[in-house]
This record gives sequence, C-alpha cells and structure tokens, in this order.
Amino acid sequence: MFDDIPKSSVNVEPAGGSAHRATCWRNVCAYRRHLPLATFPDGTGPIREPDTIRGGKHVTSGHGIEIETLTPEAFAPYGRVFQPHEIPDFDLPTKSVHRFPWQCDAPLILQLISFKPQPFKVHKIERHFHVTESRMHIGGSPTVIVVSEPAEEVPTPAKLRAFRLDRQGVMFKLGTWHAVDAYPLGNEPGLFLFLSDKETQSELFDKPVAEPKRSIIRTYDENPPEILVD
Repeated sequence: MFDDIPKSSVNVEPAGGSAHRATCWRNVCAYRRHLPLATFPDGTGPIREPDTIRGGKHVTSGHGIEIETLTPEAFAPYGRVFQPHEIPDFDLPTKSVHRFPWQCDAPLILQLISFKPQPFKVHKIERHFHVTESRMHIGGSPTVIVVSEPAEEVPTPAKLRAFRLDRQGVMFKLGTWHAVDAYPLGNEPGLFLFLSDKETQSELFDKPVAEPKRSIIRTYDENPPEILVD
C-alpha cells in the first residue's frame, strides 16, 4: 500500500521488556508528515494501520460519506424502499398485496450476489437507463449502498449518500447513480437478491464492452470518497 514511501525505523520500548522494532512509514517529501502505525499500550501488540487509513471516521483522502438510516422518505430521490404501502394494492381475506413499478425492456435476470468485505472507499459508480435495478439484502452482515440522484453529470463526492441495509431492499429509479459495489459492515459477506435485465448485465459481465449503451460507468481515480464507519 505504501511501497513508494521512504521507510525509517523507530524503537518501541515495552514495559519491563527488550526493545521491539516497529516500522514507521514516513512521507517526508510529499506530505511533510508521517503516517502513524498503532501498537497496543505495552508496545508488544501487533502493528496495524490506524482507523484513519482503514476507512474510519477520520478521512485520509477524498470526501467522507456519513451512513444514514434507510427510510422511504430519505431514499425517495433515488428510488423506492421495499416495504408495505400505507394502503395495499389489493387487500384480500388471506393476504395484502403491495405492488411496485419495476421496469425493464429486456428479459429479467435474477441473481444472488454476495458482496465481500472490503475497504470503505467508493471507486466506481454507474447508472442504468433501461432497468430499475433492485437489491434486496437477505442475509449476512448489514451492508451499505451508495447512491446519487439521476443526473447527466457525474456526481461530485459531496452529492453521494450512503444507506445501511439490514434485511431491507431498494429499487433504483432509472438513471440513479449508485456504487457498483456494496460494503458489508461486518466480517461476513452481505447476501443480496439482485434483480436486473439480461441485456444490461450482458454488457457489463457476459460480453463486456468498453462503452456500454445501456449504462454509464465512471471512476473516482484520485481521492475516492470514503464511507465513514465507527
């Protein structure tokens, strides 16, 4: 991760023990400050990257995105939350039926996607023009999705919003920007029921094309936005 940064060594002296050598990474040329590495209080514990580097509340680069509670009102600019309507479409003796205006212009494809734990940085976003892509969290760790309103221009990091899903589902509006990945908040992957259409998915996975016609994909090459995690 920091292979291009010059290294210097410092001694960490534990209580009542011999000196332990730790490696402290410094970037004296570009940033004129060091990036600290944390140890346990007695100096004997393993060295690790501090939370600021791992995607914690303190952002090292890019824009920080606070995680919000998923509600129909908060998510309305981006799509619909899958939960019962105030008034069902059909209220029958044995069940209530709640319908959603899902759209596509090609055969649908239903997938199970397991999003693996990863750093909380948003590198790639996309939007689709022919399908109201839907994601239903059905198991594993609660997981964060990142979205921005439908718009022609690529959203700035400040326009991104993050929502926590825990056995909840959403349907994106046509053209809603969203992170390609989702971000589990625990050690287990987040399992999703994923509804899209075959033509859109084919352009992205089965027969990838450099410039898909049914989607737009963009990357944050420098200073990717970070999801703020406690």
